Amino acid sequence: MVGPPAVDVTRATIADLLQRLDAGSLRARELVGSYLALIEAEASLHALTTVFHDEAIAQSERVDSRRASGDDLGPLAGVPITIKDSIPTIGLPTTCNSRSRLGWVPTSEPLAITRVRDAGAIVVAKATPNEFLGIPSNDDLYPPPRNPFNRDHVAIGSSSGSGVAVAAGLCAASIGTDSAGSVRLPAAQNGLVSLKATRGRIPSGGSGAEPTLEVIGALTRTVADTRLMFEVMSGTRERAGGGAGIDPPTIGVPRHYIDTSPVEVEIAASFTRALGTLASAGSRVVVVEPRGWAEGRMATFVILYTEHHHAHRGWLRRAGDGYGRSARLYALQGAFVSAADYLRCRDYGERLRDAVEALFDDVDVLAMPTSPFVTAEAARRPGEHRQGFNTVFTGIFNLTGHPAITLPCGVSDLGIPIGLQLVGRYANDERLLEHAASVERAMGTPAAEVAA
Repeated sequence: MVGPPAVDVTRATIADLLQRLDAGSLRARELVGSYLALIEAEASLHALTTVFHDEAIAQSERVDSRRASGDDLGPLAGVPITIKDSIPTIGLPTTCNSRSRLGWVPTSEPLAITRVRDAGAIVVAKATPNEFLGIPSNDDLYPPPRNPFNRDHVAIGSSSGSGVAVAAGLCAASIGTDSAGSVRLPAAQNGLVSLKATRGRIPSGGSGAEPTLEVIGALTRTVADTRLMFEVMSGTRERAGGGAGIDPPTIGVPRHYIDTSPVEVEIAASFTRALGTLASAGSRVVVVEPRGWAEGRMATFVILYTEHHHAHRGWLRRAGDGYGRSARLYALQGAFVSAADYLRCRDYGERLRDAVEALFDDVDVLAMPTSPFVTAEAARRPGEHRQGFNTVFTGIFNLTGHPAITLPCGVSDLGIPIGLQLVGRYANDERLLEHAASVERAMGTPAAEVAA
């Protein structure tokens, strides 16, 4: 048993914790103990797979000792985090929520993870993903996480455990992966902020999944925390601004695309209110008319399924019995895609990227709901799932590579938060983060705090 919490971590931001740690009013050992206590108390959320109790305590004590000695510490020194259990992490068990990976302890990891660990972050646990990033199922190794704002509902994935862990106060930030929306969707449903960076800005190689579409990203409570995690993972030297000195952004809204998508009433109403708030704060809201986005959604899944099958074909032969039924079906879909169709979709993505980029000649950011659905269950209805409607607003930007960030913009009648997605120019993540900080201030109290 761990002791009583030394600090209320359910609302703490990384910036808050670092300030207290640097000032000496909080020790990393106390902080880790607080998180471990809550992890133990909230086990029924199923947000985590493996908890590194002793390792986290030992690392926190080393951080405290180095801080007391005046050593030069990294920008995340003493900050407890979790990492999605599909991301290989050196020396730590990585199960991918699959029986086929039990006992796997990776000897390599993505550079982004190494940078976070070298920055002094303390990995307290691995966060529950969908088995091999597919559809959550009762035949996964670990049960699907529950939504902390309404525990009658499961959490949305595939980085579901990461979203739940941060929202429930089990860590200060969590690192997930996003191939069609899998950091943005869980962040939105948990009242959090998460950036899918421009393709290539965060080195994601070695994460064991879709190399073309997948981006590693952090789920945090604020834009400032997301910016810090982005800077660490990307190795950015010049820190992005806080958005305080820029004008309210001109916002482009793909109105026809939104109106012809299966958006639930509460989502649409929340989005409309958010646009009104931003207009009142000085933003100019204009309608843009993108072309080819519906086809882009379909191309995204052709690429995703094909590359997922390619990554798993050997494992399916050697250890297919260790896959749950849903994960096995998910991994087999790409076997039926022709090379010609795959290459055509890759080519379409490049052309669509140019078309999306042209929209920024007239606007600073694009805005749309993050998810069309309030609950994970609605997103998994067979008709919606088969057509990829859950990722109708997110997957396009994995295909084109543009940076996209989700912020809280409301709370549903079920108490589940709703997200607003902003998209920025290709390879200009820093500017998008500045605009997001400006929007965050205009929006006021985060949805997670309202729901709490």
